[in-house]
Amino acid sequence: MFRFFTNLSNLACVLYFLADAFYLLIQKKEEGITFCPVLKMIVMMSVTVTMLIAQFLLGNFHMNGAGSIALILLHRVVPPMAILDWLLFDKKGWMTKLSPVWGVTAPLVYFAYAVIAAQTESSVQNGSRYPYPFMDIDKLGVPTVAVTVAALAAGFIVLGYLFYAVDHTLAKKAEHKRAARKSGSSQKSES
Repeated sequence: MFRFFTNLSNLACVLYFLADAFYLLIQKKEEGITFCPVLKMIVMMSVTVTMLIAQFLLGNFHMNGAGSIALILLHRVVPPMAILDWLLFDKKGWMTKLSPVWGVTAPLVYFAYAVIAAQTESSVQNGSRYPYPFMDIDKLGVPTVAVTVAALAAGFIVLGYLFYAVDHTLAKKAEHKRAARKSGSSQKSES
């Protein structure tokens, strides 16, 4: 179970949202307050990449019964829900230009973990010691896997900057709305 980034990213998402819910119950101070926004961004980016890799790199994979439901939940339901939660409920404008770089830490740590685990495991699933075909150093070789991982890391950073751009665009829109409301209420009080 812990061999796959899908499972780990979704587990991190569940644990994060449990911590966030607990934090919100205790905090109750400000609308849009979020428990550790950088961690949320890393988790959100991780499940988003889980969804994108499942869609574009792994192709059609099928299971029967409960396994099929789990695949749909892990790859197609949880990631959009995490993004929607961020879009609808979080205060915007907190991301810095370096925030997206922090987001790449989760997949890089996972890659190191997967390679070490593959070297120490004797079990082979689907003809490989590696959890994903694009990570299979035995079949593809170190240079090919290194290029793939570098491309995925770059894609992860690009995704992070997309989230950064959305964060700051929504922050500017919210600020314009607040300014318009403030000037509207001050004009009413003057009349």
